[in-house]
Amino acid sequence: MSLESYEICPFCDSENLEKQKSTFEFVYKERKKKIEIDVFYCSVCGEEVLPLEVERQLDKEYADFRREVDGLLLSTDILRIREKYHLTQEKLSQLMGLSPKTIAKYENGFSIQSKCVDKFLRTIDSLPEAVALLKDKLSTSNTQCKSNVLYLHEYTNYNLKYEKENYDGSDKEVSTEDIEYIL
Repeated sequence: MSLESYEICPFCDSENLEKQKSTFEFVYKERKKKIEIDVFYCSVCGEEVLPLEVERQLDKEYADFRREVDGLLLSTDILRIREKYHLTQEKLSQLMGLSPKTIAKYENGFSIQSKCVDKFLRTIDSLPEAVALLKDKLSTSNTQCKSNVLYLHEYTNYNLKYEKENYDGSDKEVSTEDIEYIL
């Protein structure tokens, strides 16, 4: 039901609903965020009525607030990364070994990605070569690449270790050969 179409209070069946602004406060790990939304207020029973789309928007705002506090990519970042490589949710899910519904839930704020998945997404965002290699790997295999998160995690750890051991002060580009070494 849209915000404009609520006519009867679902709690008391009154027709005395008034559109009002309401402030919600999110609290997570001792951090707070306030958000103002439109709700219907019933003057008979005193209840606030939240239409489904407003509840969904609140859920997404809260999920992104938690992501922000935890240092994870926001839902809009996940969508941006997927679109950057012209991937469908289905294709990204195959590359990551996840279900398409999981990708949709990340993008819509219904679910929060793990740190491992977040690291995978950050890696493919910064290394276009990784996406190309994973696509090639998928095209030569009939199975989903369920271990791709692990592969890129190992690659990232290998690369960081290599950079620490061999840092010469220059900004080196990561080569396709480096990625293939791990894959």
